[in-house]
Amino acid sequence: MKPLDTIRAIGRPIAYHAALARHVGGVATAIFLGQLMYWDERSTDERGVHKESKQWEDETGLSYREQATARKKLRDLGLLIETPERLNHRIYYKLDREAFNAWIESVSKDSEPENGELRNAHFPNDENAIGEQHIPHLGDDAKRISLIEKTTTEITTEITETNMSGSAEPNRRVLPSEKFQEFWQAYPSTGRKVAKAKCAQIWKARKLDEVADDILSHLLAIKTTPQWLGGYEPAPLTYLNQRRWEDGVPVSAHVASRSSGGSLFEQNMAAAAHAKAMIFGGGNATG
Repeated sequence: MKPLDTIRAIGRPIAYHAALARHVGGVATAIFLGQLMYWDERSTDERGVHKESKQWEDETGLSYREQATARKKLRDLGLLIETPERLNHRIYYKLDREAFNAWIESVSKDSEPENGELRNAHFPNDENAIGEQHIPHLGDDAKRISLIEKTTTEITTEITETNMSGSAEPNRRVLPSEKFQEFWQAYPSTGRKVAKAKCAQIWKARKLDEVADDILSHLLAIKTTPQWLGGYEPAPLTYLNQRRWEDGVPVSAHVASRSSGGSLFEQNMAAAAHAKAMIFGGGNATG
């Protein structure tokens, strides 16, 4: 067998968007993102796709260390949601489509393209998301192309709030309010705590300072529940988008009866006080 035939037999080139590499922190991260996008579209699990490190390596050629670095960069950008399943020692990977759309629009504005279109990368259709494609040239051409391409139409149509603030520049840098900073500091520090800039944008656009007391009291109470302590808390972006603080907090019947008929703030504060007493002591949780 000729060397070229050998190369073709052991694998094919993997598709990725070269123009994204400089925005995500390198080629390795862009490759991981491309593979994540491929599997995210095909996953039927709401948590995303479950893959072991060896599987990612077989598909992308990225070592465990390269994968870990790429994952961290994507989490920091707010594009990757990781859901650990501790019992089975698994991790589910999911593309945060809403955050991705906001991010892709933001970097597209910064790139100031001339031709208004990202050169299409060929997404393969075999089971490993690997296939033959034209390899885009790197260099000046990559700097002039837009980062919004036609093949992302399905994803971008899912955004219903591309301009949360009602202005012509929805991705302007938002200075977080003091109340938002309190919210962010109080949120559990897990792998889901990402997309701070996007959360701050939503906080400001929806004027959540007005209900900050409700949000903070609910957060203080809900994060002590078994579900949240067990690692199943939602991402902050999901918490804000779905207005989770309006769902209330599971509390004991005694606490519920004491706070029934009160405002949402009063109920959440009662739950928070009960939770703190149960965990830290120093008070009578039942009296």
